[in-house]
Amino acid sequence: MKRNLLLLTAVVLATVLLAGCTLPIIGNAVKIKVVDAKNDEGKVLIKATDLAKEYKKESAFVITFEYTEDYVDEEIVFSWTPEDTEIVKTVLEPTEANEEEEVEAFRGGFKLEGVTAKKNITITTKVKPVEEAPAE
Repeated sequence: MKRNLLLLTAVVLATVLLAGCTLPIIGNAVKIKVVDAKNDEGKVLIKATDLAKEYKKESAFVITFEYTEDYVDEEIVFSWTPEDTEIVKTVLEPTEANEEEEVEAFRGGFKLEGVTAKKNITITTKVKPVEEAPAE
């Protein structure tokens, strides 16, 4: 009885692997973590609005970042790891709400487009430090 059960399990496992399906054990997902830029008071300045929990390995992704109401005029800098991940950054201009065309207000921000690798990705947003003039 045990031998038949073991043989059946082996046949099912081989069938699944040959069919191209993935097992939950193998893991076919990549997570993208975002570290939000904050001002001196600890308030978030830019927020990812459409971040999914998981992405498939080696698949395209698009993440939109929108300025929050606490954003004034700081310059936001993006970085990511692993560094060999190819990501294209596009600036998004603000739009005003228009009820006739059913357009929601958008404060402005950025759109990041790229392809996931085989490792998890961390995208970090920071406020670019203001360079002070050299003292004479």
